[in-house]
Amino acid sequence: MVTFFKNYYRQLKDIISAIISPPFCEHCKIFLETRSVFCDECKLLILPIVSHPLQIDPVFSVPVYAIGAYNGILKRLVMAKKYSNLLASHQLGQLLSQHVVWETIECDMVVAMPLGWREHARQGYNPAHEMAKEIALARDVSLKSLLTKSQDNNGVFFTVNVELEQQSQYANKHIVIVDDVMLNVLSLREAVRSLQVLKPASISILVASRSLVV
Repeated sequence: MVTFFKNYYRQLKDIISAIISPPFCEHCKIFLETRSVFCDECKLLILPIVSHPLQIDPVFSVPVYAIGAYNGILKRLVMAKKYSNLLASHQLGQLLSQHVVWETIECDMVVAMPLGWREHARQGYNPAHEMAKEIALARDVSLKSLLTKSQDNNGVFFTVNVELEQQSQYANKHIVIVDDVMLNVLSLREAVRSLQVLKPASISILVASRSLVV
């Protein structure tokens, strides 16, 4: 029954969106027959990039999946997000749900990289959370807010928003962290280290784009 209402909501959303805002390519602006962020021709402008392991410590690493390199049309979408363009965040989430090889990713839940309270106040929303919502809906997985970001004199750190007696429900689950871009790996490393306390089966990172050198 839950799946039925999810599918119904998705179809209704698509119909209303098509009436109010007909689908068009975000790059070349031509109208499209079906809703997509980019037309087939503009998708060819994205520089594909292979998954890459992020070393957390000398014996542990996590895979990082990305649509493409941080340049061209992907970079423009990420930059639009930085200027409080909410639509750009949803479009990045749609791209991640459609153009990543999900068959290679084990995922029980998605977790958005959190913002610090100053960042959130300046931005007005968390772009990674908006992206993760699109992915959770499209891939039929749960969206969890498991992390809080803080900063002190020693730098950025994360705390897990799960009571001790509830942490066992995340054990042996596959967690995917969602963010828009990976340029500086320090925050992602700290986020992964914080989530390890939950003893998940795996942790992966999913970003719209990343630098060619990590």
